Amino acid sequence: MRPRSVSPTPMEDEEKPPEEVVVVPNITPKWAYGTMTNDQLMEVKKQIGIIDVSFPEAKDPKFEEFTDFPPSYTTLSAKEKVILMFAENFRQQYNEKYIDRMPLILALKNECGVQKFVSTTIRPTSLHYPDLIGSWEKISSFVADHIEYEPLAEPTKMLMEVKKQIGIIDVSFPEAKDPKFEEFTDFPPSYTTLSAKEKVILMFAENFRQQYNEKYIDRMPLILALKNECGVQKFVSTTIRPTSLHYPDLIGSWEKISSFVADHIEYEPLAEPTKM
Repeated sequence: MRPRSVSPTPMEDEEKPPEEVVVVPNITPKWAYGTMTNDQLMEVKKQIGIIDVSFPEAKDPKFEEFTDFPPSYTTLSAKEKVILMFAENFRQQYNEKYIDRMPLILALKNECGVQKFVSTTIRPTSLHYPDLIGSWEKISSFVADHIEYEPLAEPTKMLMEVKKQIGIIDVSFPEAKDPKFEEFTDFPPSYTTLSAKEKVILMFAENFRQQYNEKYIDRMPLILALKNECGVQKFVSTTIRPTSLHYPDLIGSWEKISSFVADHIEYEPLAEPTKM
């Protein structure tokens, strides 16, 4: 796009320099949210539990603060590869034959991101206490004799150590590297980075959250920032401002509200709501 020029007036001897025009690109997200059909749900179900039989190796593995792992954590032996190939073959046949059942999870990633076979075989085992077989009364009595139950001082309240970890805002502001959400990899900068103002807001929010949790220990912890599609924490405004309703008759009447919502929402149930 060429800069816009201004034509001189008859009173001017010299032409004015052309004015700069700022072109703002119209960035449109490449994804759209909508309802899912049964066929789409089936496609999602087929992706659950897939075993990667190309057996990718773990490069520079890291788990929390640990980086040194034994070879069995980062590689697969020949026997393990054969087991995983049999497991994937069985998983595919099982899903085709029993489409109404939940998909199988036969291999999970370990701390290094390497898939390892999870044995689900139930083998007969000789019990040390054969008298317990077939009697739930004797089993419950046996367990009660070997477990000493110590209730919490305040069982209805959340543990403080757990509560302190909820809603923490990472003020080191890590950037999103190679962001990916579902099949999308191209995001506008506002999704992958934080502006200076956003960082200031998050620091204030984290400071307020800490003080709130210390002062109101009996209340539920605050969630003031959530991760977006790129894994970047963004501030979630919880401010409630007075708003003029277009339908003042609805205020204070749950019957009118429910009738109003029912008139504006058309419920379309799934063909088989009990199946994935």
